Amino acid sequence: MTNPATTSLWNATAHRSTRRSAAPGTATRYDAIVVGAGVVGLTTALQLGREGRSVLVLEAREVGSGVTGSTTGKVTAAHGLRYSLLRRDIGAERTRLYAQANQHAVGWIRDLIMTEELACDWRDRPAFTYTSDPSQRGTLEDEARATIEAGLPAHEVHAVPAPTRLVAGVRVDGGGELHGPNYCLGLAHLAEHAGATIAEGVRVTGVREGAPCRVQTQDAGTFEAEHVVIATHVPILDRGLYFARLEPQRSYAIAARVGHALPLGSFYDVAEPSRSVRTATGPDGEELVVVGGEGHGVGKVSDTAERYARLEAWSAEQLGTGEVTHRWSSQDPQTPDRAPYVGPLRPGSTRLWTATGFGKWGLSAGTAAAHAIAGSIAGRSDEYAALWNPSRLGQLKPRAAARLALWNTETPLFLVGDRLRPARRGGVGELQPGEGRVVRHDGRRTAAFRDEEGVVHAHSPLCTHLGCEVHFNGAEQSWDCPCHASRFDARDGSVLEGPAVQPLAPRDAG
Repeated sequence: MTNPATTSLWNATAHRSTRRSAAPGTATRYDAIVVGAGVVGLTTALQLGREGRSVLVLEAREVGSGVTGSTTGKVTAAHGLRYSLLRRDIGAERTRLYAQANQHAVGWIRDLIMTEELACDWRDRPAFTYTSDPSQRGTLEDEARATIEAGLPAHEVHAVPAPTRLVAGVRVDGGGELHGPNYCLGLAHLAEHAGATIAEGVRVTGVREGAPCRVQTQDAGTFEAEHVVIATHVPILDRGLYFARLEPQRSYAIAARVGHALPLGSFYDVAEPSRSVRTATGPDGEELVVVGGEGHGVGKVSDTAERYARLEAWSAEQLGTGEVTHRWSSQDPQTPDRAPYVGPLRPGSTRLWTATGFGKWGLSAGTAAAHAIAGSIAGRSDEYAALWNPSRLGQLKPRAAARLALWNTETPLFLVGDRLRPARRGGVGELQPGEGRVVRHDGRRTAAFRDEEGVVHAHSPLCTHLGCEVHFNGAEQSWDCPCHASRFDARDGSVLEGPAVQPLAPRDAG
């Protein structure tokens, strides 16, 4: 279920027509089943289809409506302060692999859009990573050196126009911007033309690895395949324990009207608080500016509505924006060493595959991952396996290992601490419209939300993944799990983000 108050510019303007059937058809066995119809899943399906394999794509909601539909739409190998940190955490050689994989993916996306004439508002744009804070000059100069050493088409900049003051930075060429859902719809059309079947509204609830693998769904039965690709952003299967190896971050974005021209480019100011800026075409063809930032750990703050207010105030002051037309948020997990996990779902898997941990740069990194997985299924060696092998935890350097350990100390604190915290007194009767709280109701802790019409919606407060207690997200009107970032709709309890696959258990609100 979508909250209309926080629908992205992209999802609001996507070229959607007839929904793809929730019933995949009569076939029940395929060469490959792909779970998730975002950039990773659809690129994988297209590649496999073009190699003559039978492919079924199962999507719980709509094509491109998930994380891909909530990004800023930047397609670049410039990933913030990534290369200097990668060089420190994984070494110079693997950093070059990261740059190469992403730059190849950027080129592939651009070539596909041009060749197939995909209507996704592609714009060639250089990417600027910079700082407006003089105290960060040395940090950005180091990032520029690391980016250039990694082999990207980059150079250091000091005086290029930017939305805010540019003290120091690095420019990376060859990238661009696009409309995420419309790009995914184009990928879906190409994948179907290559023979793939895509079914929307089909939620996968489990996978049994074997020869063949068996994929269970909530309402559409069971399907079999030689290979299964879990492309659900965070893997919905606990095998591999990815939820314990990732730190999900939630960030926010707005689209606003601007009455004057802005510099052309994709801009990312790393000063605190960081800001992402690009321009985009609005619903009526007008030019809008998209501003992003205000990231935090999922479910770990209570002032989510304030995040939008800060973006609006900053964009009005710094960019001279007017009316805000759209507000939305997204989340993306990061790995401890900042390289994604791509490959077998767990050690020894030869039929289950996954890709996750893109750290907010999934359009390029997810495309690269999809090519690697499709190649592995076809029996080709993965030239980037040394970079993103999911089983590399034993190779973590001390800083990355300490980061992973810190993430996992938080889970038991939430698991135990939230249950010991007193529930709100007064029960559901005192909830105001738009308010959600964990209250004591009928002797039980209950996640209760009163909608704008005054109707109370009550659910168990326990996340259906591992039982942590959810926190209310007022900006999104959702229940968010602070342990492993599952999210649930506050009205019907349905899953908005995994790794959970089951909704919150309903409770009587009377």
